Amino acid sequence: MNGDNKKEEKVLDLPKIFLYFFEIVVLILLFSYIYFSMSENKDYSGVYSEHAQKELIEALFTSLGLEGIHSIPYLGMNPVIQIYIKQNDYFVNSYYLEVVDGAVIINDGIIKDKDILIWTTEEEIQKIITDENYIKESLISGKTSIEKFTSNFVLFSKGYPDLFIQ
Repeated sequence: MNGDNKKEEKVLDLPKIFLYFFEIVVLILLFSYIYFSMSENKDYSGVYSEHAQKELIEALFTSLGLEGIHSIPYLGMNPVIQIYIKQNDYFVNSYYLEVVDGAVIINDGIIKDKDILIWTTEEEIQKIITDENYIKESLISGKTSIEKFTSNFVLFSKGYPDLFIQ
């Protein structure tokens, strides 16, 4: 009689609990992946947008005639240009361009080994892009400055235009 009236004890089914937990985690990761992958298609425009500034830098690169620069054959010394874009009195964005095998790579930050350094503003870049002769006026007025960190021979060997070799 004692054996028949005993209540059966419920045992936790750990594998089922683990699988339910795992399913929830997978669903959360899946939904977050979908959400963030859809957010990449947004329009990145605005004054402080990094994407917009990189597009400006690409346009500046072309308007300054830098598409012909290249690494020095057999030495592998790639052209590197540091660019500081001043936003206001306290905020400066720093980027550097590196030309590797003909491809222009734009990165955030500061690089130690550079050929030239360009200080400018977004407004000056816009003016330089729209008027190819404006760069000289911008340099004379001091709104844009170019500083060399290597010799004229190295700049010439990498194919920099005369504007940077002077």
